Amino acid sequence: MKRYRKAELQQALDLIEEGSSFSEVYKETGINKSILAREIRRRKNEKADRNMKCDSERILEENLVIFEKINVQKL
Repeated sequence: MKRYRKAELQQALDLIEEGSSFSEVYKETGINKSILAREIRRRKNEKADRNMKCDSERILEENLVIFEKINVQKL
């Protein structure tokens, strides 16, 4: 199995995200379509994990503000 440099793979993934098909990218780069699909899934999962973490932190901060307001009103 041929190994690809990280920069080559990232460039191929960027092409797919910009709208090129897997077949077009395969013809241009020679990177197997199954490898491209796996890496696209990995990239999307990493992006989703980052977004979930940011959302969790934002929700926690909002809840703390609401909790503090409720406690102040009780006093």
